[in-house]
Amino acid sequence: LLTLPLIVFYLLLSGVRIPALRSFIMINIFLLGLLIGRKGQWLYSILFALTVILLMDPSSAFTPSFQLSFAAVLSIGLTLEFAEKRLPLNRAGPFTGTLVKILLVTIGASAGTMPLVLYYFHRLPALGIVTNMVFTPLICFLILPAGIIGSLFYLLTGVFPLGGLFALLISKINHVVSFISSLEMISFTLPAFSAAVLMLIYATAGCMIMRKRKASLICFSVLAFSVIYTLPAYLAPGPRVVFLDVGQGDAAVVETSDGKAVVIDTGHPGREVISYLRYRGVGKIDALVLSHAGRDHAGGLWNILDEFRVGEIWDNGLLIYQPAVEDTVVHRQLKAGDILKTGSAGFLVLHPRKGYYNTFGDDEHNRSLVLRYTDRGISILFTGDIEADGELSLLRLPKYLGSRVLKVSHHGSYTSSKRGFLASVNPRYAIISAGRFNPYGHPHRGTLRNLKGIQLHRTDREGAIEVSSYNSGEISISSYADHKLKETGGLNLMVELENIKRLFLLW
Repeated sequence: LLTLPLIVFYLLLSGVRIPALRSFIMINIFLLGLLIGRKGQWLYSILFALTVILLMDPSSAFTPSFQLSFAAVLSIGLTLEFAEKRLPLNRAGPFTGTLVKILLVTIGASAGTMPLVLYYFHRLPALGIVTNMVFTPLICFLILPAGIIGSLFYLLTGVFPLGGLFALLISKINHVVSFISSLEMISFTLPAFSAAVLMLIYATAGCMIMRKRKASLICFSVLAFSVIYTLPAYLAPGPRVVFLDVGQGDAAVVETSDGKAVVIDTGHPGREVISYLRYRGVGKIDALVLSHAGRDHAGGLWNILDEFRVGEIWDNGLLIYQPAVEDTVVHRQLKAGDILKTGSAGFLVLHPRKGYYNTFGDDEHNRSLVLRYTDRGISILFTGDIEADGELSLLRLPKYLGSRVLKVSHHGSYTSSKRGFLASVNPRYAIISAGRFNPYGHPHRGTLRNLKGIQLHRTDREGAIEVSSYNSGEISISSYADHKLKETGGLNLMVELENIKRLFLLW
């Protein structure tokens, strides 16, 4: 009973998050067992904690924190139970036994959560087990208890004993962890796999643990089929362009037919670009294109540079970078007429032309970099944030404007997408990147009227939008919304079958 206030204090200190709540429930079950003279079963404690949390909030089952927390503790329990039966831990000395148990806990937690870590974060930390062995005991058994005791002492006396020493120790640990995590060779970027593959990995592991040979064979066979089924998403030779949902901003990722990755604008702060590139297993950005310096287009630059190797930066010549960027990344200042090619893919720069001066409108927007991307049947016009004057300047190049897909300028603002310009481009599809419920009224009703007759896709309604083309040369357009599970609204066999199919698909 004396430990209960400390446990409650720790729970409140953690913000009552799912891992802490799970620990709180399990510890209380253990303490209750001691109180009534019965030895608790770790598996029952986990299941009881899981049931309580789901009763409190059923939606928590779909959160990474819930899944990672219970996968870790379940795997730790199974690992220690296996070790107690197979390894002579009782014969080991106190120090050796404790060290072996710490190693087993680390291995168990890492093995149990690895599929989920790969599914959600697409990175595999090569030194995770080693670093966890060193820092987890240090933090859990030294720093955290000392911090709690020091905090209680401070509440009673107004003095935090050895506060400077602990602050220095925590600072040094943060520096070491940050340094280790920054090393590229200790982590691997792996492409995403489907939800069905994730579930089958755990189902196969569960059947093997329970020694169900037939069930294990069935699960493994379905798992192998699922992996083969999703391979075309990575092996397809055609180009693929995804307009990401970055809110009120622009960001697109181009994967060319010869395997190059080009990012056109970053949004702000760039987390969607980083997450998507990890999802696709991209380790290097061959070219990072910034149409102009606006934060909604270039605000994620520094975060992306921190996370990825970037071969080149392309811009309109009006952006200024820190010396470290200029020294490590090739910088190309583009103007109308420049052509950049890689394999069958090509980028033709159409704007701004040398000596361009706008007669009205926003100067920064009208000097946006305008590119026409072509690759195996795809032709996409990226227009940045140009307004009417920029469009008027582009009308001098009518034979170069024609494109099957138009990235609508300036998020569908009334200042752009004039009828003469649209007639010259003559797109079959148009993409608008805008934020849901944005305060600017984008896209404007007048722009939507001008786009009538063109198949329109919007990130504020559909999420990310993919444009792809395969050997036939036909363009295929799909959205993130197409891949989300649909509510059935009752018993609807066709919808349920479609949902099952979506579990095997990759976006």
